[in-house]
Amino acid sequence: MELIYTKSAESDYETVRQVAFNHFEISQKYLAVLKREKAILLNGEPTWLDRSLICGDTVTFRLNESEQLFEEPEKMKLAILYEDELFLAVNKPPFMPVHTSARHISGTLSNGVAAIFAERGIKHKVRIVNRLDRNTSGVCLIAKNRYGQECLARQQRLGQFYKEYRGIVEGLPDPPAGTVCAAIARANDDTIRRVISKSGKESVTDYRVVSHREEFSDTIFVLHTGRTHQIRVHMASIGHPIAGDELYGNVHHIMLRQALYCSCLRFTHPLTAENIEICIPMPNDIQKFYSSFKELQLF
Repeated sequence: MELIYTKSAESDYETVRQVAFNHFEISQKYLAVLKREKAILLNGEPTWLDRSLICGDTVTFRLNESEQLFEEPEKMKLAILYEDELFLAVNKPPFMPVHTSARHISGTLSNGVAAIFAERGIKHKVRIVNRLDRNTSGVCLIAKNRYGQECLARQQRLGQFYKEYRGIVEGLPDPPAGTVCAAIARANDDTIRRVISKSGKESVTDYRVVSHREEFSDTIFVLHTGRTHQIRVHMASIGHPIAGDELYGNVHHIMLRQALYCSCLRFTHPLTAENIEICIPMPNDIQKFYSSFKELQLF
């Protein structure tokens, strides 16, 4: 993949460096990689960052640096929700870890995406933009190269990357819409479990109840931060854990996992400035579980 810029008479960029930083917003660290790879070109020839530009000059950044792959490709039936030259979005199934690890060498989403990359001739490692818990399903966005990942990481830092989840909580939250602001930290005696703690990292979750059925409520969550187990910990802290969440709530004989999924992602495409929205309906297992209860009037 290449990023190409041609200087016009109206352009304020005077050097290659300004094009890199101000137009494409390439980080200093990544720019050093491209420089080492001789992947920065002016009119087709390798150049240096402080080279002056004149009208008509074309600056090219070749994003084809070689990388060591960490995931073994493993062909899977993954539903592709969106794809372009920078990104791939899939519907992650439940009961599937996102990353490979010592405990999960195979059978992960990263293994499946690595196989998709191999089919397309992509020689970059798998870069997950929004990590999902093992039993949480839904929209998962993957950057096809380092540039795409950096662009969306910047949008996340600036609060420009919209992450919406939907799930079934126990009971009916009061009020039915609100915000949970409570810092989250790792539990002292556990490497997995998280707790509310003043010593933790700032965590903010908006929630809004959509409907209510007997003991449960269909609820939408919008994340303003991205802590591990954030929604699960926050909703449990206000007395309304996610249905089927055995770590923070109660085991349910019908709902065999936490009834939670990533329902929608929205971001600005770094190359086209287009607003990209990727949304999915409620998964069958969660829908079946929730529909088994009698609907009640919310207000």
